[in-house]
Amino acid sequence: MSYLLKHDAGLERIAREQLDRALTGLEDPRLDRHEPIHEARKCGKRLRALLRLARAGIGNEVYRRENAAIRESARDLSGL
Repeated sequence: MSYLLKHDAGLERIAREQLDRALTGLEDPRLDRHEPIHEARKCGKRLRALLRLARAGIGNEVYRRENAAIRESARDLSGL
């Protein structure tokens, strides 16, 4: 999947899409539990990549905090 960034709101849109995608799969009880977990972890990787792209604009403190939160969430899912 490729993205086209027209302005700063594009980063927020992409982040929301990834979060929605991860949560939708995890909340659907009809799905096998392994695939949604894998997909959620991939979404986390995409979110972390997005943070790296936005790092200059959001600052190091925000970057570190959000990166750590996403990383910890992915770790929590890995045990499942």
